[in-house]
Amino acid sequence: MAEALESVIDRFVREVEEETGAGLEAIVLYGSASSQAFVPGRSDLNFLIVLARVEMAVLDGFQKRMKAWRRKRIAAPLVVDRAFLLSSTDSYPLEILGMMASYRLLRGSDPFDGLVLKREEVRLQAEREARVKGLLLRSIRIESGGNERELRGALAASVTAMDAILHGILFLTGAHWKELGDAFRKRGAEAAGIDPSIQLEAAALRRGERRPSHLETVRLYDRMLGAFDALSARLDEIGK
Repeated sequence: MAEALESVIDRFVREVEEETGAGLEAIVLYGSASSQAFVPGRSDLNFLIVLARVEMAVLDGFQKRMKAWRRKRIAAPLVVDRAFLLSSTDSYPLEILGMMASYRLLRGSDPFDGLVLKREEVRLQAEREARVKGLLLRSIRIESGGNERELRGALAASVTAMDAILHGILFLTGAHWKELGDAFRKRGAEAAGIDPSIQLEAAALRRGERRPSHLETVRLYDRMLGAFDALSARLDEIGK
């Protein structure tokens, strides 16, 4: 990691320690900033903060620092207690998988140590997310009136949802899932039985690396919609 990024992370950790004191149990950096997928100037820094008890005074302290954090591309941190994390494996397994895919423990004890994710709970959330996203893309397709900016925005937003589902697919099929970036996207799409170029092209669009024509945008949008429908069917099949 670049020295400037490490400086931002170190300062964030010190500020969190100042706000939380003895109640701090763990600080975790997760997502692209903990992997080779990080893009300086584009990627956000995502943190999980685990406290002995979540108190409003601590949230108020974080709120006061948020403006400065945002300037450093620090997203609003996830703030939980360990009991919340332990009780969330059945309701938010994909989010937990996403964090566990690439993370660095910065302070305290590893909050993911001992967490057990059950296959059927992962499958159910993955199928639900795929179906909901497919329905949402259909609605936007109608409501947008073909507006190119809206379609591109929906495509960019779809990348995160697709990544979460692909992590679920790899987990369910027993493949290596602790990875981020385009290599992971390609493997995940192949395991899911969908065209890898769909997610790769959408990810490139989100990073600002390609600017497709209107016709190309519509075609990619429709392919993405079809991919979510195919994922729904694949996940339903896995459950049988």
